[in-house]
Amino acid sequence: VFGQLFLKASILSVRKAFGMGIDINIIYHGTEDTAFLAWLMHQHVIIHNHEPKWLPIIEKLRLKGNQEASHLYSHQGNYIGTWQRIDIPLFIDAEYCLLLDADTIVHKKFDLSDFGLDITPGIAFSNEMFEEDTRPSNAGVALLNVPKFRQTYNDFKSFFREHADEEKYFIGGPSGQAAYLDFYKGYNNEDASLVQHLDTTFNVKPYFKLQKNFDKRKIVHLDGLKPNDIVKGLMGDQREDFPPATQVLLTRIF
Repeated sequence: VFGQLFLKASILSVRKAFGMGIDINIIYHGTEDTAFLAWLMHQHVIIHNHEPKWLPIIEKLRLKGNQEASHLYSHQGNYIGTWQRIDIPLFIDAEYCLLLDADTIVHKKFDLSDFGLDITPGIAFSNEMFEEDTRPSNAGVALLNVPKFRQTYNDFKSFFREHADEEKYFIGGPSGQAAYLDFYKGYNNEDASLVQHLDTTFNVKPYFKLQKNFDKRKIVHLDGLKPNDIVKGLMGDQREDFPPATQVLLTRIF
């Protein structure tokens, strides 16, 4: 329920910032929630029906995952969602697209020039917990070069299939974002620029401390602790009341 509410809020924030002059695409797996699908259509969201053939491979990866390292491993639907970006080249015909997780809020309008002249030829991720870290690591907001995604599509599927079959872990962390970091960093050893850092103002977390990032924020990412979790903390819930993967964030807020 919360996931759907977050997604609605995210879509409405895009419409508030950009109006109706921008396409919002959603890769949607399932057909049963007709009320939600009707809501999406009312917001003029382009819905791409998604029946991925790689689901059994991803389920192998989820079942061997460490739930204490990431809460995503505990829920099949959430875990699948982190991998759906694989098939973006099958649906999107553009040079670049900006992928937003459902738990993001667009704060103000921006355009392609805001990504700079050295825009990534591959992927650009922002940082995780530490806001001054410029290593690409969090895929909750991701700038994607769609032609490069299309060019490497089959190779990438072979890459994560091999990890599932051989029970190998991704070096860069849990789930899909680590797979992309590992794959693209090693895809062309002569060109490390395929993976670049996305400016922090595109992925500002609620627990960040630097005022300059909040003042210049374009997108807020409710990563890890969600608003309902923050309310629980304010109401006095203890550290052990939270999932292990999110406990580390509590001290950054309270």
